[in-house]
Order: sequence, then structure tokens, then C-alpha cells
Amino acid sequence: SEDGSGHDWSFLDKVSSVMPYYSTAKHVKIRSHKLGLLDIFLKLTIVVYIVGYEIAYNCKHLQDDIIIGEARLTLQQPTLMCNPIDRNCETALKPWSELPYCAEYSGERLEPWTDIMVANCTYLDPLQFQSYGLNLGSVFIPTRNMKIVQTKGCVPDAANNFSCTDPQQLWVSNENLTYLQSKGSLFIADIERYTLLIDHRYWSPKSDFSGLARDISGFLETWPGKVMLPLENSEEGVPHAAAIHLGTVMTVSDALLLSGQTLETLQDDPAARTLRTHGGILEMQIYYTNSQHWDVLGRAPLRFQMRARMVSGDAFAGILAEFAEETPDRRVLRKSRGIKLRVTCDGVKKSFTMGSLLIRLGGFLALIFASTIATDFLMTNCMGKDSKKFSVLKCQQSEALDLHLRSFAHREAMEDLAKSANVDASLVAVLAKFEQRLNRLDGHDEDFVHTADHPGKAYMYLLETKEHESRSRLKKASHQDFE
Repeated sequence: SEDGSGHDWSFLDKVSSVMPYYSTAKHVKIRSHKLGLLDIFLKLTIVVYIVGYEIAYNCKHLQDDIIIGEARLTLQQPTLMCNPIDRNCETALKPWSELPYCAEYSGERLEPWTDIMVANCTYLDPLQFQSYGLNLGSVFIPTRNMKIVQTKGCVPDAANNFSCTDPQQLWVSNENLTYLQSKGSLFIADIERYTLLIDHRYWSPKSDFSGLARDISGFLETWPGKVMLPLENSEEGVPHAAAIHLGTVMTVSDALLLSGQTLETLQDDPAARTLRTHGGILEMQIYYTNSQHWDVLGRAPLRFQMRARMVSGDAFAGILAEFAEETPDRRVLRKSRGIKLRVTCDGVKKSFTMGSLLIRLGGFLALIFASTIATDFLMTNCMGKDSKKFSVLKCQQSEALDLHLRSFAHREAMEDLAKSANVDASLVAVLAKFEQRLNRLDGHDEDFVHTADHPGKAYMYLLETKEHESRSRLKKASHQDFE
């Protein structure tokens, strides 16, 4: 049909019905202070936790770049601040008479010193025990040496049918060195003051960055207090270290103190063993990180943290056989107990990326959605007598569609009114419009939702005509205002 403007509104309605529309959710505003405060509390808690604690304080949104590294360890005896290889370099080793674990000690020993913790002492140059495992990332630190003299045992020949029967040993020890006090068992004097030089470097397999640890700051993580100390600390009773141009320097005792141990620490066994008498394995981890509170953009400088722990288990020992050239049927075994120090290097460098931030914010939005679900559940189940009312407001009820008890009395009444000549067409149009609006809410008559659904019906025609008349009047009024 056309109005006075000459537009075919029926065609426009048909075109409009096939055009895409935007769909959005419809919300019900529940005027309840209890639910409002609960919703605000849950969402505020999530905002404080995710945005305040996780993102701003702990910087969990930053991306982790894996760091790996390697360490080189060098052990040397105490000196007067010089290189022991230099001709004029003097050592700073303590006399045996000042070391309580040496039998030559001249002072008075107090508890908990026992006989098993005391033996004769000897000095040992680190170059003498390189063959015990001075490798990249590890070093063996001997604390007790034992010398065992052995002679050639059985010699297979025709007389014994080329067997090893008398004696039934390839090599025979001259004495039984079962006890620590056996002649040939010696403590390495002042080994706890030997210095360790730990030089390490790092790089990232994914990112293009690398460097030397000597160029960044370092910290010691004490055990068991987990206190972070700078390398150049001066506190008593805590580990110490120094940063020099070659790397990080610390004594053997400081390395043990990182794990809460000393060479005289008694082990959990009936023999009252100590680390000095039987040795052990010390694992040291060098961890690189730039993690820092409130560093939202990940711009804190990289640093390393050194931590250590003593690995539980059996004692650690190394054995080296030395042969005398003039007597090939005689050999000397040098068995050393000590500390096997292993150093691993790894870490994480945090950097800001928009992708990682969006992932964290995705979790934030998921929690916000979950809080809404929780509030809805409490509203419809835990609000006493108001729960049923809230359920009706939240969930729109429909008729029982599966029972097929559909009624079209409204449609029939509308058609009768439209056909009647005694009823004002405008009133029918208004009633039909109300019926349309109700059908959009409850779906009672899905065939009467839009004006162009069934144009052949009389009341649809009246409704369409009245809508077009209203548009024409509005358009004419606007033209008159313009003129």
C-alpha cells in the first residue's frame, strides 16, 4: 500500500525483514540492596585479586622467556690476595695446630668433638686432585685422603690353569683400612677456607639476548630462612661472597652454609659421620630472574640468585690408583672423601606483551562471569521467601509447549473486530499492536509478531494502514515545520 508520500511501505517492510540485525542480551534489574551489595563485593574482590594482586603486584601477566646457562668452577687454596701460580704468591693456610679436627691441634677440644672427627692432617694443592672431577659445572672438593698400598695378587699361568684362585684377588691390600684412624687417613687441612671461583654465563634459546653473570647483580638465598642477601654483605653468621671481574668468589664453608651445613655437621646415622669424614653431594642452583613486585612493564634489570642444598644419600668418594714404575707389582690407591659440588644455571626473564596481558584479562572476565552465576544462584535459591519471586523475574515463564494446548482466541476476536463495521479501526489497530508486543514477550502466537507476517488478515491490514497513516502525518508535519 502507499500513503500520500507515494512510498510503498509494504515493499520496505519486506526488505527490512531480510536485513541483518544486531542481537544482544536483555537483563533484569533486581531492586534488592542485598543482592546489589553481594554482586559488588564479589566483583570488587575479583578486581582487587586479578588486577591489583596478580597483575600490578605479582606481575603474573608478563611473558616468561626461558634462560639457560653454564658455570665454570675453579678451586684454589687461600692466598694473600694473589694468584697461587705466581712465583711470589704466598699462601694463607692455617697451621695444623690451630685446626680442632687435626690430631696436631694444640688447643682444648670441646663438645661435640669425638675421636672419629679427629685425624692427622695434610696440605693439598688443588692441582693435585683435578683428576677427581674438575669439570664444567662441577668440582670435587676432597676433605679426607686415605692411602692404601696394594700388591699384585693372583697371576694366571699354566700352573693354576690360568685362573685366579690363590689368592682370589687381583690386588691385595697390605692392611685393613676400615677405620678413620688408620695410618694413611688424613684430613685436608683448612679445606673449608679454600676459595671457589664461579664464573657463569647465560642465554635464552628463544630471545636474542645473552651475557656474563659478572656483569649483573647477584644475591645469596640463605637456608632455611630464605633470606636474600647481596653478595657483598657484612652480616655475621651468614654466607658471604664477592663479585670480581672474573666471577663470584666464595669459600667452601660459605657454599656449605648456603645449605645450612658445615663440614662438622653430624649426619643422621649411628656412626656419627660428618661431611668432613665421609663427604656428600652439594647441589647449587644459580637462578636468573628480573621478577620484581610492581614492575608491570617488566623493565627491571636481570639478576641472579644462588641457592644450595645438600643431597641426602650415601657419602661421596673418589679413587685414584698410582703405580710405582720400579715395582709394577705394587700400587698405591689414593681414596678421597669429599664434597661433590654441582652447579646448574637456569631462570626466567619476564617481558611485557599484549598477548600475555589479554590472556590474563580473559581469566579476569571468566571470573566476573562466574561471580554473576554465583549471585544468580544465591538469588534464586538462598533468599528465603523472595527466591521464588526472583526466579520469576529472572526466568520468563512460557506455556507448556509440549502439551499442545495452544489457544488462538485473541486472534479470532481480533479478526471479528476488524470485520465489524461498528468498531473504530483505530481501536482495532491499537489492540492489535498490543497483541503483537505481548506475543514478542511470551510467544503465545508466533504467527503474529511482525506487521508483515500475514498481510492477508483483516486486522493485519488495519494495523498496517494505521502505521502508514501515522508515518504520513509525521512526514507532513515535518514538511510544514521546514516551510
